[in-house]
This record gives sequence, structure tokens and C-alpha cells, in this order.
Amino acid sequence: MQDFALEKEVEREIKQVIGGMGYSLVEVRVGHSRNFTKVSVVIYRKEEQGGVTVGSCESVSKTILPRLELIEGLENMTLEVSSPGLDRVIRSENEYEIFKGKGIKIIFRDTGRVVTGILRDYKRDEKKISVYINQDIEEINISEIRKARLIDI
Repeated sequence: MQDFALEKEVEREIKQVIGGMGYSLVEVRVGHSRNFTKVSVVIYRKEEQGGVTVGSCESVSKTILPRLELIEGLENMTLEVSSPGLDRVIRSENEYEIFKGKGIKIIFRDTGRVVTGILRDYKRDEKKISVYINQDIEEINISEIRKARLIDI
């Protein structure tokens, strides 16, 4: 099974479980080396809800490991559960929803313009985000973004 297909299967298997534990599933990555398969899972929970701690990662790991061991193609698996980190590069549109209220740095595709602010909202249907920038709200089309990264503000 290809890594992408395995990633989707892992996501389907654990997303609801992780959600039931009070976390958002940010990312799943599956990689192979000669002797083992590495599954990396990134989880998130807002600081006011307790954030993601080492204990959180351990608890999620223990909960999802038995489910993952049943998936064909994950033989000799190692599992890594982590938080997104302060300077995470946003890799999917779903992350704009997850990280509402966080600091963000955006580099625009055509102009190279750089802005920093607070991610206010994600409008999935319109494929736009709104960001507080210098006390103003700017709406930005996702297609205009070359790179977005979480920042500590």
C-alpha cells in the first residue's frame, strides 16, 4: 500500500478517537525505512483547554497504538505523537480552522508580501481566511498564499 493511502487509512482509523479525547488531528505521516514503518501523528488542543503536553502525547499514543497495529502495511511500526510546535508551517486548509486565534505569518504568492497577525476565521466555502493585522481585518484567498507559518504573538 502506498504511503498516501496508508496515511488516509490511519487518519480514518484515529481521527474520531483523538477527537473524543478532546484533541484535533492536525497531520498524519507514514514513512518507511528498511526495517520499520514510522507513523507520525500531530495533535492540537487550545491552551485554555490544557494544550498538548508530554502526558497528552503519551495518552493518545497508548490509545491509538492498538488500532494502528491492526492496519496492514504498518508492520514493525514506530509511533510518534507530537504537538504542532510554535512555528509550524501550515500544510493543509484544515489547519486554518484548527489554529484560529493563533499568530500567523503569511507570505503572498505573487508579490512576496509578508504580513503577520492573528488568524481570525477560515471560510471553507469561499476558501478564504481573515486575519487581524494592525487592528484591521484582512481577508485573504488561500490561493494567494505561498507559505503560512504559526508564530508566537
